[in-house]
Amino acid sequence: MAGSPVPLLAQGAATPVKGLQNMGEPVNTPLDEFSPSVTADGRTMVYNSKKLGERYQSLYISERDEDGQWSKPRALRELNSIYNDEAPYITPDGKLIFFASDRDGSTEMPADASGRVRVSFDIYWSRKEPNSNRWSRPLPVPGGVNTPDHERSPSLDLRTGRLFFARWPFGDFENSRIYEASYSGGRFVNAKALPQSINSGHQEAAFVPALDRENGYYFASRRPGGRGGWDIYYASYANNSYGDAKPLDERVNSEANDIYYSVREQIGFLSSDREGGLGRYDIYGIPAEAKKEPPVVAQFQVRDGESRAPVQTRADVHRAPDGGHEQQPTDSGGRFSVEARPQAELAQNAQEQVRIRIQQPGYLPFEQKYDLNAIAPGPEIIDLKPLQKDVSFDIHAIYFESNKAVIKAESYESLGELANFLKTNPGLQLEIIGHTDLHGEHQYNIDLSLKRAIAVRDYLVGKGLNQKRFQVKGAGFTRPVVDKQGEGFDEKNRRTEFRIIGLD
Repeated sequence: MAGSPVPLLAQGAATPVKGLQNMGEPVNTPLDEFSPSVTADGRTMVYNSKKLGERYQSLYISERDEDGQWSKPRALRELNSIYNDEAPYITPDGKLIFFASDRDGSTEMPADASGRVRVSFDIYWSRKEPNSNRWSRPLPVPGGVNTPDHERSPSLDLRTGRLFFARWPFGDFENSRIYEASYSGGRFVNAKALPQSINSGHQEAAFVPALDRENGYYFASRRPGGRGGWDIYYASYANNSYGDAKPLDERVNSEANDIYYSVREQIGFLSSDREGGLGRYDIYGIPAEAKKEPPVVAQFQVRDGESRAPVQTRADVHRAPDGGHEQQPTDSGGRFSVEARPQAELAQNAQEQVRIRIQQPGYLPFEQKYDLNAIAPGPEIIDLKPLQKDVSFDIHAIYFESNKAVIKAESYESLGELANFLKTNPGLQLEIIGHTDLHGEHQYNIDLSLKRAIAVRDYLVGKGLNQKRFQVKGAGFTRPVVDKQGEGFDEKNRRTEFRIIGLD
């Protein structure tokens, strides 16, 4: 219904609607609405428009209630002049407003040849009066920011105290560049242009702190490679250096002009002249990316399998599939942790799986696969078996071609680790025992498991180990880990066992 508040997105909504949402009436009108800026709590928005049909732009404010409804905007009369007042920026805490204006008192260019006075835009600021909805009389920002050139689209980074703004020569908008000035002694000083990673020479403007990210900034640019006219870009900032500017995706950038982007309370805001609006430029609310869930961190503890005393060692963590590997040292309590990769880096709905290997002097080698999401709250206990006669260990990472005794290539890494372990323990002698799942005929599985045990022995001998250190045996399905068939059980039963038969 015309004139009624329109909900954008209820605060705290668990699943933001994907895509763009025109904020509609009463915020947008058939006239232009431009330069939205919103407080950190997502409840107060300022912008500029010609809602009253004036000749010049004026500043407006709208507020969102508990139900997500935006109030009818009201003019900020204590800030507005009889000339252009535009591109406001309200600080996240709602205490300061910066804006651009060409009002009386702004820096003037020398008169042109016909004697006409040329007034440029300057940056002004105002402070919200305590315990009131009123704002102080706006004043030009102190320091060396304002010049005879145009200074517009300001923003303030409360984290660093730096003021950002766009500047271009009078009447030459094509050369708009972004500047920064530092705050010192009550003044904004040392104004300088940002580096080429930001200022490409293609009309950069509207540089805004990205509060939804750890550190960085959003800004608009017409540089090549975008989707439309103005596009929104993000640049990281760390160690006093700006990263390369990267365009946002199609949820934000369109084939039209998109400018003044910020994110507050999971909602993105921008001004755009894309098709379907009420006027040429309208304000849009864009559901931002969902808040990142805290990373899954699996906790492990390595112990002596007999005494249960913690073991200080180093775990080799192999991520699957093709996730590389890393080494995790344990602390004095034998503890280490493994953080799961973000879901975006995995296949759809996949869980993070790792294979953990530990080789510690005086113990049998340990190797096992884990689903990190299943280890909660933990810790997962890893008991290392001391080197003793008749102690055995299984390796589930030795794979064979179906119904054959041909070792698959993905088994070589685990077998290579075992060969290295045996070389560092030259007096160790092993019985290699093959095991199958519970499918098929008894004698067939006995024969197949023996052939596979022989294949493992031959592989180790090929790595330079003496054949006399090994005995082989096929157990078939006579000694299952779990007496069940099917997915999840077959994998546990199909294994290669190694039993110590000699410790010279």
